Amino acid sequence: MEVIFIFHSLTLPSSPYGLRSHDILYSFLKKTKKKCTVIAPLNISQKKELEFYFRKFKNRILILPIKELNHKKNLVASRIISILFFTTKIIKIFYKENLLKKETNIYLTNYSLPLTLFITILSFFYRYKYFLDVRDLFVDGFITNLVIKSKKSKNSIFYFLIIFFISPFLIFSETLTLFFAKKIMVTSTGYIKPIKIRTFFIKKPLYLPIGISGINKKLNKSKINTIENNTGFNKATFAYCGFLDNVFDANSIDIFAKFLGNNKKRFEGLSIKLFGNSKAHYSLSKKYSFVSNSYISKKSMLIEMNNFSWGIYPSSSYYPFNTILGNKIFDYIQSGIPIISIGARCNASEFIEKNLIGFHIDIKKESEKNFIKIFKNEIKNYERYKINILKISNSKEFIRNYEKLAILLENKN
Repeated sequence: MEVIFIFHSLTLPSSPYGLRSHDILYSFLKKTKKKCTVIAPLNISQKKELEFYFRKFKNRILILPIKELNHKKNLVASRIISILFFTTKIIKIFYKENLLKKETNIYLTNYSLPLTLFITILSFFYRYKYFLDVRDLFVDGFITNLVIKSKKSKNSIFYFLIIFFISPFLIFSETLTLFFAKKIMVTSTGYIKPIKIRTFFIKKPLYLPIGISGINKKLNKSKINTIENNTGFNKATFAYCGFLDNVFDANSIDIFAKFLGNNKKRFEGLSIKLFGNSKAHYSLSKKYSFVSNSYISKKSMLIEMNNFSWGIYPSSSYYPFNTILGNKIFDYIQSGIPIISIGARCNASEFIEKNLIGFHIDIKKESEKNFIKIFKNEIKNYERYKINILKISNSKEFIRNYEKLAILLENKN
């Protein structure tokens, strides 16, 4: 029996973004002796990079790349086109490679509802089971995006009509895919309750937190408590890592930078470093002289963030985006820097405050004067935050571990 991995995104260590897909695949190949087929959007250089990282497993892994269709994340229509394009490519590969005729287990994310629905229906007739990794509540997010668009559009009635007519079908279809999955995995505890409700409490999702990557854990352990020259208020520096879109609000960082810029004389060498390559990253770096951006490998980013005093976590106020517990929290922990949650209160800000590794402030609701006052006061807790980060970094509780998933995937039952 083989295992088929379908990734809507397979981020590689050469980028600064999250490595969940990469680590899941690595854990499976390391823990088991099974063969696997990997289907993911990869160009030629990315395919070669993946082959290099997994060269010691080359006899057990077949990589089937598909062309990635880039879409503008702020446009609902282009997102739909991208999903349909992705789904069509996957279905073609399934038939071309006769994958449906094999006795296999399929691992996939819930990125594409048409694809998961296709996999669900065919699972009634073929000898495979599928495991669904819920990295986001995409149908909920899609509907939320339509609601946001309706508020900004003159044709709000048009959007509400779309929501009214298609929402029941989308929710029913997604519920069907959740209900018949062999196992559901989630990246955030915020997803567990909605999925239980959707499946009438029959399904119990397996919580597999993003956590601290065991592969990279040793990188910064020796440096985690060495930066002492930028802990004061006037020497504070800031870093942000990851995407900037509907989930992670670029506008919050813009306001944050504006407040700091207006008080620039109170800071020595004020700087904000954005790790990523979206339009928002470049736009912010052009707007403010003390903001820069960089696109480097995950390892290099984790090491470089040691030189900053705070990590920034901008969150959305909209459901389901506010239930996400993003990669960046654990990247900051791994780099040993306390975290400022600057968006709306959310699952991530609660995690930060509960574990005493930083503080929360809704930058859009606070005045500039009050923000500076709160920040100056929180500086007093800086060493306490650092100590708690060190405890989390050394705790097995938060180490990323996908061995449970590997065992589930290799099991015929």
